[in-house]
Amino acid sequence: VTMAAREVAEKPAPPTKRRRGERRRRGPAGLEEEEDPGAASRATPSAGADNNGSASKSAPPTERTQSEAVTEAIARLGLEPAAGATPRFLARGHRGVVHVVRLADTTKLAVKVMASKAGAQKEAAWLARCNDLGVGPRLLGQTATVVAMDYVTGEPIGAFLEKDLDESSRHGDDVRHALADLMHQCRRLDVAGIEKTEMQRPHRHCLVVRDHHPGINRTRCVLLDFERCAASDRPRNVTQLCQYLTSRWVRDRLVGAFGVAVDVDATRRAAAAYKKSHSSLTKAGDGASYEAVLGALGLQSFCEEKPPGTASCDDVGASAAGGPAAASRSSECRTIQHTCRI
Repeated sequence: VTMAAREVAEKPAPPTKRRRGERRRRGPAGLEEEEDPGAASRATPSAGADNNGSASKSAPPTERTQSEAVTEAIARLGLEPAAGATPRFLARGHRGVVHVVRLADTTKLAVKVMASKAGAQKEAAWLARCNDLGVGPRLLGQTATVVAMDYVTGEPIGAFLEKDLDESSRHGDDVRHALADLMHQCRRLDVAGIEKTEMQRPHRHCLVVRDHHPGINRTRCVLLDFERCAASDRPRNVTQLCQYLTSRWVRDRLVGAFGVAVDVDATRRAAAAYKKSHSSLTKAGDGASYEAVLGALGLQSFCEEKPPGTASCDDVGASAAGGPAAASRSSECRTIQHTCRI
């Protein structure tokens, strides 16, 4: 028994199998050691986290670095910030972080720090193209990973529809003006052959802006986030917006809070006819089918109000029907898309 016990004690233990997630590493003496995947979770919290391991209230180094990038980009663009003004964090998205900067002339600009140079290039290129159509905030400039644009004061369209406002005709007209303006912008994008790709769920990508100044009293929409735009022979901005407006939640809010009724069946039939009447020249449905869409939504009495120096739906359509202009516009959109892919 003693000899057997001694043989067992002297017998080397079999090598332990590595668990999933463990890797071999070389120790100081060149021997292989097992790396414990749970060591990181048992480590003491770093200076940027509290006792629970969560982030502290102080800004992490990444945000400080982004703030420095914003300040540097403003200087490169020749813009003068207000005395003592520092970039203020506004929002964080999947592809970038937005800061607000106050300039010396009291105006504000939104500065978007993108996660990559390609993303910043694509955002700026498509925003510049859409500005020609009166779509999006005005582009002010771009550096390697930063895009500067006008700061727009408004609220997301989802939050705008969610609020319970007075059931007066004034608020109903405000909503109709905003929806008509948004629909006209989608039409211009369709005719120009630009796919926004987010119009069926524009909750966070569309701001409702109320311009109530002496002599000006209107409600309009401003589209945001253009890094997902793409050139398309069959853009679907108008039909996607119809899909959004005929969804149950939106139409219930329009009727309950604003007294704006949406004929779902008529809108869907008009959207289908608009899609079917697609033209290879205008890259969108014809004018008659678009008017039918407006009529089904009750927006036919709200004329298009295009910003000064931009093209209306008719201007874009007439240019597209001209042939060479359409080819040039399509080539420009595809060049933007191809360059950003590279």
